[in-house]
Amino acid sequence: MVSPTLLPASLLGFAFLSGLIGIRFKKGVAYILPIVFAVTLGLLIYMSRGVLDGGFLQGFTGGERPPYSINLVLTPFSLLILFLVHTLSFLLSIHLLIRGVPEPATKFVPLFILNILGVSSIILTGDLFNLFVFLEILSISSVSLIGFMRDGKGLEGGLKYLIVGGVGSSLYLLAVIILYKYTGTLNMADVGMRIGEVPEGMRRFVMLLIIAGLGVEAEIFPFNMWVPDAYQGADTRVTTLLASITSKAGMFGLVRVLFTVLGAGMNILLYLGVITFVISELMALKTKNIKRVLAYSSMGQAGLAMIAFGINTAASIAAGMLLMINHAVSKFVMFGSIEVLTDRFGLDDIKGIGLKSPVPAWSFLLATLSLLGFPFFIGFWVKLNLIFSLKPYLLVPVLLIFAVEIAYYTRILWTMFSGEAKMGKTLAGSSAVLLIGVVIVIALAFVYPYILNLSVKGTSELLFRGLYIYRVLGGGL
Repeated sequence: MVSPTLLPASLLGFAFLSGLIGIRFKKGVAYILPIVFAVTLGLLIYMSRGVLDGGFLQGFTGGERPPYSINLVLTPFSLLILFLVHTLSFLLSIHLLIRGVPEPATKFVPLFILNILGVSSIILTGDLFNLFVFLEILSISSVSLIGFMRDGKGLEGGLKYLIVGGVGSSLYLLAVIILYKYTGTLNMADVGMRIGEVPEGMRRFVMLLIIAGLGVEAEIFPFNMWVPDAYQGADTRVTTLLASITSKAGMFGLVRVLFTVLGAGMNILLYLGVITFVISELMALKTKNIKRVLAYSSMGQAGLAMIAFGINTAASIAAGMLLMINHAVSKFVMFGSIEVLTDRFGLDDIKGIGLKSPVPAWSFLLATLSLLGFPFFIGFWVKLNLIFSLKPYLLVPVLLIFAVEIAYYTRILWTMFSGEAKMGKTLAGSSAVLLIGVVIVIALAFVYPYILNLSVKGTSELLFRGLYIYRVLGGGL
């Protein structure tokens, strides 16, 4: 059986290879991107055989079993999110080839691959300190990509992310140091087994440090103030990466550590999710810049996912996983559509543009319907499951904010499909990639039972943390 270590190892190898290729073939280096993610998808498909049966696949270094080694663990939950990440990375790489990779491509391509390396490794790692290392890889590559175009807004957004992310990483590292002091180990499963050795007051302090540290990448309040400026300032191709792929690493890491290592913090996650959801959606309602609207929407969806995980029932956790998938695919299509449609992002700039460029505009519309949870889309079933899982006192506020979400997206769609277009641009190839994304959005509704089945298996490893601990310390059987 293939070890999970091959996935980050192959990404690291391709990142260095792309740099070497760029020295000799500067214009052809971008063609390596689809090859990279075709290979990683192939690896995931091959590794999934044992995991789909409910098992864990584990790889470790040094020839020793955990906790005496650094380990990477492929579980049903991580497999689900990794398939999402690498499928969207493959589609985005094709989109980049057609639209053009930001120059210099010799720097952009390695950064892109390193970003996905950081995301994938955070999802796979079973070691608390290595999660910090991979978090740094993700942060450095993200900052570089946000400011890649070297314009004022991009550099401002990158600087804000750098400052907030640096503070967040430091807080997380402090939490890891405290846990190591009391347990003498860094392995997630081993710390989870020994967490009772940490005094209760210190456990709560560590929990707050971890929520603050990983909350930056998970885009939850109050650690997400960098998001609108970063999304607006970055090139839209980079924003597509951040919204649909990169943000999922923070969500996964936060959920993994709280559920598996600490076995606590769900109530705080729930309350922060509610605050994030309410504030973000209200900010989106009053915002006029499309990229900032979609940024606030992404923050709101992150909050909604945290609400689902915070409720801490089998149905709600499964809904949280599926919300991550629905949001990622929908935002991939939405940001891709906006990038194809226009170079300007005010409401007036998109007036009537849907009539001039129907394929990307209708792609945006269908992705929006899925995100909002309209019938016949996977978002409908996911939000329905979440509503049935909500505590009674949360039902009315959440439904009211759903109405706010519908209101500001209706405003965008009405503007897009009415009046006379000021400008518009599109390429047939890019429209084809968007159509593939739309097909995935629609197809998710038809394969919902299969995705739900895998998410239910992922739910078990979170609800019953002893299952993860036993499987990892028992050799991944």
